[in-house]
Amino acid sequence: MDTAELAFDEKLRTVFQSSNHDAEYEAQMIHGLLQSAGIESIIVGDAVLPFEFQIRVPDHQFEISQSIMRSAQTPGEPSEEGAVVSGQ
Repeated sequence: MDTAELAFDEKLRTVFQSSNHDAEYEAQMIHGLLQSAGIESIIVGDAVLPFEFQIRVPDHQFEISQSIMRSAQTPGEPSEEGAVVSGQ
């Protein structure tokens, strides 16, 4: 979903952020996962140093987004160091 498609008055919350070397790739994967589950999301970031990418979702979809991301992680496999599933 494009930023333009999100309601301008809707509060967005960061559900993921990372500054790892593969942050852009990881953000793309999470964005696709959330969109396939019907969750509106946007990627915020830039491919210039320092790399940091975030996934933001509407406030009303924050909890379900976290749940989807947790269920997609492989059991017993730690998340990438430096990658954060936000609880903001």
